Amino acid sequence: MKTGVCDIQTSRLSYRLYGDESNPLVIVETALANCSAEWWHLAEVWSKKFCVLLYDRAGYGSSSTSTLLRTPMNIAKELGELLNALEISKKAVLIGHSMGGLYAQQFARLFPGRIHALILLDPVSANSHILQQQLSDKEYDQSGIDKGRNLRLGWLISSLRLGFLFKPLLRKAPPFYYYDNFTKEAEDCILNHLTQRKMYRSALSEYQCLTPDSTGTASLGEKGDFPNVPIYLICHDPEIMIAEIVAYGGANIVTAAKIDHLWISLMKEYLSFSEKAQYRQAHKSGHFIHLSDPNILWETLLSIKY
Repeated sequence: MKTGVCDIQTSRLSYRLYGDESNPLVIVETALANCSAEWWHLAEVWSKKFCVLLYDRAGYGSSSTSTLLRTPMNIAKELGELLNALEISKKAVLIGHSMGGLYAQQFARLFPGRIHALILLDPVSANSHILQQQLSDKEYDQSGIDKGRNLRLGWLISSLRLGFLFKPLLRKAPPFYYYDNFTKEAEDCILNHLTQRKMYRSALSEYQCLTPDSTGTASLGEKGDFPNVPIYLICHDPEIMIAEIVAYGGANIVTAAKIDHLWISLMKEYLSFSEKAQYRQAHKSGHFIHLSDPNILWETLLSIKY
């Protein structure tokens, strides 16, 4: 494994490169406010057959903040710069989880010659504002979709340098809620990441770009110039997600089912982006599919023709 921090024009990006570089390349684009450390154990396993690049977006983990606004376009360009700096030119299977799915599809549009396939795990849709339009204020609040409140709270706590007080609570929240076998190094990295002011500032900037009138996402809600590459859309188990919305959002089962149906329908719009798109459902998994149902990811990687 190679580790390092790479200087690009707008930031210093930390990365880990696993496996034989002659093997098929896999790159991971993480979710909003999530660092690459939660993927380390998966990269170790995948490195037996693949070359895996994990990195922290600007402002996350050990990466410095960026001088650019956190739009999908700027984030995709920074990943491209990282690949150039590492002299990686081969086509990649790009995995995008949640908000990382939005960035993955932007990267595919910007650098179609660098993409072999996309694997999208419960990806954010550029049309996610439709959820707010079709749900009542109460239903939207119960859905847990609005991340702004928690990000602002995290920014305040970390600004007051009180994050260390909340580490016991963070150990009971995602990603630890879905996976409890991280190495000590990974656990420390995740906890430090979740108590850093720079992370919340960067994540808030990313989140604020996710608006219907944002120039950063307006072109990502339809097929447009999307390349005809394989897309593997992997979504959560509705039964699990509905139960979580009931338990943590306070919604009744009917409302929770309505929320989940709308969410999945928006994610399925990605299937229209490519003639080579496939839909797969993770069994017994909520939103953190890579942690609660990693086998579906491994099987998907093995099924791709390289």
